[in-house]
Amino acid sequence: MNIFILNFCKFNKKTKLNLKLFFVGLFLVIGIQFIPTTIVRADVIVQGTMLTDKEYYELVDMVPEGYAIVSNERYESLIRQRATTGLFHQAHVQNYGWLPTYNISKNFVGTVGKGLRLEALKLIFQNMSTNISYRAHVQSIGWQSWVSNGGIAGTTGRNLRIEALQITTSGKFGVFYSGHVESIGWGKWVSSGATTIGSGQFIGTTGQSKRLEAVDFILYEQQF
Repeated sequence: MNIFILNFCKFNKKTKLNLKLFFVGLFLVIGIQFIPTTIVRADVIVQGTMLTDKEYYELVDMVPEGYAIVSNERYESLIRQRATTGLFHQAHVQNYGWLPTYNISKNFVGTVGKGLRLEALKLIFQNMSTNISYRAHVQSIGWQSWVSNGGIAGTTGRNLRIEALQITTSGKFGVFYSGHVESIGWGKWVSSGATTIGSGQFIGTTGQSKRLEAVDFILYEQQF
């Protein structure tokens, strides 16, 4: 090492500079190998629901023509009118029976983290110029008939789980909806605008004997 230092002192200024740059670059390369890498996942809050950037832009791509996702500001204004206006939902849940009726201020209907089956569901848009129809795939029954605007999808008093759900809307508003499924968690988002009677769009599962535990909603609105 001493010999190297003595020889280094004999180098001209240009050579010394090149050597210094070489060693600085070498240390940087070596150092980078030991810097821990962290994957940063950007999150977006939409109407009280946490989405990844990827999920958010997937929803944007799914919005039907002439509609737009309801902004957080618009969403808050709808919540303030919750006594008379909004998407109202009510769930019949294992061990609980009918839960209270909620407006969109409570994003999801059902329960999460309790291992309880969703047994029946009611949905209705109040004073929003929108019709909503839906049907459930129920244990031992399969797909039921469509019901609309506050009708009951699923069963009560029979201890049967809802396994899948389809929703379709017409009018000023539509919904993206996602299901929380036994042993899977939250699944993909589906648009009510892409769901028509007889279409294959739904949340949950069929043929797997898994309970649907909760349904989450994000609203989109017609633009004028």
